[in-house]
Amino acid sequence: TAGAVARLGRYEQAAEMSGEVAKLSPTVQGERHPNTIIRTTNYANYLERTGHPEKARDLLDGNIPLGISVWQREHYHIPHMHHIRGNAYREIGDFEASIRDHREGIAISADIWPDDDYRRGTAWHSLGTTLVASGRFEEATDAFDKALANAEIAEGGARRIPTIRYWQGLIAYRNGDLETADSLYSEAAEEIDVMRGIAPLMLKSARVRLWMDRKAFDQARPYVEEIIALDD
Repeated sequence: TAGAVARLGRYEQAAEMSGEVAKLSPTVQGERHPNTIIRTTNYANYLERTGHPEKARDLLDGNIPLGISVWQREHYHIPHMHHIRGNAYREIGDFEASIRDHREGIAISADIWPDDDYRRGTAWHSLGTTLVASGRFEEATDAFDKALANAEIAEGGARRIPTIRYWQGLIAYRNGDLETADSLYSEAAEEIDVMRGIAPLMLKSARVRLWMDRKAFDQARPYVEEIIALDD
């Protein structure tokens, strides 16, 4: 299945597979069938992950109102769609639209899930990344504080803490607080083995930038070599 392929990191193949299923679903089960809405969302998710945010956004522009009409606003799949579209808007560079989508997803999530549900933390994390990209660091700090609070109580949340620490460190770095950034990066690095996707590369790159700013070239050099190896 596309989901199994995606878990192996093969998102291009997952997008192709889910796209075929999404296109067939309306003819097999109907456009308003819940499975069709879910399959279209999955396809949009993989499109966003593989560098096609405009296509993902366009699919969800139709899929979100359709999902609300079939279910209701307070259905678990609606915030999921808002966050995918929010990520797509971020990649496009429309930060205000991205923030609106993520905040709408957060508002719905608060109505349907308890504080210790991991999806609450994921929602705050998604918002935080957009706020960082748009330079709104104070709001981003609040978002990642909430993501961290959820990770500390949610089942399986511990594995998300290093990535949150990375983002908190990045905010400190952007604010010119190199000491705090170094401390947060170091804390994240202690658990780097649980970070997924490109997060380890992002963390290593961030530490190199920090050390270069401090002219700690001997510390930076081995990490540069690791980054080259990871990038390859």
